[in-house]
Amino acid sequence: MKHSSSNTLTNIFDYISPKFLLGNANTVVPDWGAVDCIYSFYKFYYFLDGEAILKMFDTTFYPKPGELYLIPSETKHSYSHNPKHPVYKYWCHFDLSINLNKIINYSKEIVVCTPNREIIIPVFDQLLTSNSNNSLLNILTRKSCLLQLLIIFFKNIDLSKIILEDNNEFYHIIYNYIQDNIDKPICVNELANLVHLQPNYFIYSFRQHFYASPIEYINTLRLDNAAQNLKFNLDLSIEQIAIKNGFSDYRYFGRAFKKRYGITPSQYRCANESTTTGLH
Repeated sequence: MKHSSSNTLTNIFDYISPKFLLGNANTVVPDWGAVDCIYSFYKFYYFLDGEAILKMFDTTFYPKPGELYLIPSETKHSYSHNPKHPVYKYWCHFDLSINLNKIINYSKEIVVCTPNREIIIPVFDQLLTSNSNNSLLNILTRKSCLLQLLIIFFKNIDLSKIILEDNNEFYHIIYNYIQDNIDKPICVNELANLVHLQPNYFIYSFRQHFYASPIEYINTLRLDNAAQNLKFNLDLSIEQIAIKNGFSDYRYFGRAFKKRYGITPSQYRCANESTTTGLH
């Protein structure tokens, strides 16, 4: 069974934790530019004025005011501008806890968008204001702002054009097996056998691809599936939902669910029933 791009991105994004590195809103210096540079961090450029040239993915872009560009990490790109009409832009450099380059096959169709100016500028302003010091509140604010920028970006591109990397055999074999057997017991040894690795090395490789241990990742998928069942499969009892998602121990399911969501499965179902009722 071929995996769904939407489901894969949802599972991976669950582990994203952005970290702000540097940023500003300014008119660039006259010699602003670089050729075929590659950085280990991500960049956002939000252009407000000026004549710029940006090259990546064998494409030359001529950014217009109001366009937001995402330059992925490890991506060869060049940029320059016309000093007679200098570029004025918001920009930021940031890290992600996950290297999306292993998952997303970036292309010219999914690195630029035109978001609502009234929405994005306040987020950039708050991000830059929070960079005054490293207080706990400012650190959290910067993370929140970066997540908001990512949300704005992904809301404004055509998600159907996101293509997942096809050359990661380890990822696809393991992901598809877990999805196909999510309701059954899954042990590390059987996963390791699928890719012909010793269990210890498999666990290391798994973390490199899924950013969690096998048990953590499988339980997260099961609990998220269970949460959806609690919302939309009201004909199923909580115990049936636990079994359906691979939890043979009903009490363990309740403890694990509360640890992830902060409330018990029954409280979660009641809360969502109340919300749904209020929408009618």
